Amino acid sequence: MPTWPAYAEIQWPGYVEQRERGTLESQMDSGPPKVVKIKSRVMVKRPVSVYFATRANYDAFLDWFANTLGNGALWFDWTDPVRNTTRQARISKGELGDARPVAPLCFDAGWMLTLVLETWQ
Repeated sequence: MPTWPAYAEIQWPGYVEQRERGTLESQMDSGPPKVVKIKSRVMVKRPVSVYFATRANYDAFLDWFANTLGNGALWFDWTDPVRNTTRQARISKGELGDARPVAPLCFDAGWMLTLVLETWQ
């Protein structure tokens, strides 16, 4: 299984975990709503910013995404920085977000890329 590249550094500012719902709520004629479990596990999405120290690292990531991950269709091993465990992850919908150079008009220096990682709970 592919592994998240070490040169692609997840940035902490803006890091969040978004868990999808695993329950269904039904309104009752009287009393509180009824809540039932509908999923045995839920997807956790993490919108992240990824830092690349050089344009070459950013280009290598784009190559890894396109050729190793099949444009984001495949899962990969990723180290969860909060729990320090290896999880299987994928890039949500196979979509890469905005990419920009860190320093204006310096395209060979660092780059930032936004994307959404998703893992099972």
